[in-house]
Amino acid sequence: MKLRLVLMPGRVAEPIIQGEVSVPGLDLEVITEVNGHQIRSFADLDAAADDSDAHSVGSGTLIQYTALGEREPRRFLPVFHARGPKCRNILVRDDGSVQTPTDLRGARVGVPSFTNTASIWIRGWLADEYGVQPTEIMWVEGERDFVSVHTPSMHRESPDDGARTGDRNALVGMLKRGELDALCWTGGGGYYAFYRGGPLDRFCREQGGVRSLVDDPQTILDYYRRTQLDHITETVAIKDSTLKREPESAALLLELFRKAAATARAAMTPEERELQGKEMELIGRDPFDFQFGPFERNSIQRLAFYNHEQEITPRVPSLEELTPPGMA
Repeated sequence: MKLRLVLMPGRVAEPIIQGEVSVPGLDLEVITEVNGHQIRSFADLDAAADDSDAHSVGSGTLIQYTALGEREPRRFLPVFHARGPKCRNILVRDDGSVQTPTDLRGARVGVPSFTNTASIWIRGWLADEYGVQPTEIMWVEGERDFVSVHTPSMHRESPDDGARTGDRNALVGMLKRGELDALCWTGGGGYYAFYRGGPLDRFCREQGGVRSLVDDPQTILDYYRRTQLDHITETVAIKDSTLKREPESAALLLELFRKAAATARAAMTPEERELQGKEMELIGRDPFDFQFGPFERNSIQRLAFYNHEQEITPRVPSLEELTPPGMA
């Protein structure tokens, strides 16, 4: 079968982009450009999505496609490029007044966009763990949502208000100048979702005077193990029409990504292997296993609920709607 797959560069995607792995019976056209430039963002992926059979996508966006009914429904493949609790991803100033999550009531908090997947996870976590409701915060968006939604109960300040330039990086300067009380940042995951020393901490050091609000590994581990929620932020989606046309397409693509993961693992440096070993010991499973286990199923269902609770979607799609038949 012939399929069109849209990918953004990444550790697991790279062996597929470079043609290093293949699966018998799968004739793949890999798309890495849109509108004449390299795909580098979720907005780029969104622009190329309709012309593909499968594509990388934000996990929240995939749910929104299906629940809003404005674009063709997609289903999760258990290929989770980015995962790990986002508890460390609320940044505050060292000298700011926000010392605990409950201090965020009435605060101005920056988000890349309101429907950004990491932002959805953080709002849900704040409500469930600390009782801080999304309606108690002013959400200042760095860039315009490409999934337009009406959220009447939420307090939002968007680039359309004329107050922002549409550059999410401008939020960092706003935080440092005191125009924001906190900032929900993207990135991070794996071992460094629990412990210090990764890209998020390097970013804070480079900025100076900025830190993670919640930084205690035991607090994060307790939340992770107690709730069985893995904050999956990036996945691979396959269209309903593709599954109807090619019923074996999901299984073949999953086989391809598992081969790519094995290739990526073999290319790791000793330091990277050691870090992944620590992560496996910490979470009790292989982060590259690419399957719908209890954490993955629970996380997809919870993310679907958060989308609805935060007024992004009109309903909560079922797990059966969001996964290929027989796969979960």
